[in-house]
Amino acid sequence: MLSHASNALKVAIFGITGKQGGSLVNALRSSPKAYSIIGLTRDASKEPAVTLGKEEGVEMRAVTVEVGSEKKIKTALDGAEAVFLVTNFWNHLDIEREFNEAKVVIDAAFSIPTVKTFLWSGLPSYVKLTGGKYTKVYHFEGKARATEYLFQESKKREDVRAVSIEPAGYMQNLLGPQMTFQKGDDGVYTLSTGWKADTKLACIDITADYGIFVQSALEHTGEFPDGSIIQAVGEDLTMKQIVEEFAAATGEKAKYVYTPFEESPAYPHMPPVIQDDFKDFYGAVNEVSSRLWEKP
Repeated sequence: MLSHASNALKVAIFGITGKQGGSLVNALRSSPKAYSIIGLTRDASKEPAVTLGKEEGVEMRAVTVEVGSEKKIKTALDGAEAVFLVTNFWNHLDIEREFNEAKVVIDAAFSIPTVKTFLWSGLPSYVKLTGGKYTKVYHFEGKARATEYLFQESKKREDVRAVSIEPAGYMQNLLGPQMTFQKGDDGVYTLSTGWKADTKLACIDITADYGIFVQSALEHTGEFPDGSIIQAVGEDLTMKQIVEEFAAATGEKAKYVYTPFEESPAYPHMPPVIQDDFKDFYGAVNEVSSRLWEKP
């Protein structure tokens, strides 16, 4: 439950107006334990930040995460006992910037005596998972580096526990431009991606379920000690199964067509960094196991 009682655990949530941060708010609201939330966002005067403050009682604080802003971040985290951090590679497409932004928050949080738990939305390294074959899945690698740094630093403080909660692929992406079903002139819906029909994807309803995993990491300290990695997965589905479930749910005819990424209509219009990233991403996922974190 959300509360301002003196015994309520103070949790600072970066990206509180986003999918992951919002999911965590929902999970903590449903918990029988009492939580007082500090909401961190770049502009606390905009919706839905204002709504979170007025209707949910969240203490909204404006802060911009960037290199050199450690003092401002420390001020924003004042009084926090637990911190949740998520970064967004797609805002800038810069792996070094993503790592450095995560690092400055980690450094700031670990310098605050009241912070005892750091919850991080990390991802694994495909460089490591594929033995160096795929090196350009940039939107994973920056987070993987940050996870290593986080655990390195948490070991230096015996009273701090750091946990990485790694989200699977968003099921909501099926509604986006890269993976949407297209209705043909014959009335059949087609889903086409660079994953093969029998490639299994670890999936999650990011808004409904991700926060539950983070809440579990926060509350079950014994089960998830310092250095734990949680795979936040709702279901493992092949592309064929995704299409079958779409057809069953809608009553429409549907099919899956595998299209190598370089042959997709969107490929020529993407910046080179995204071309490289997605090319390696599709290739890597086609080769590793159903759960993206594990080798076969």
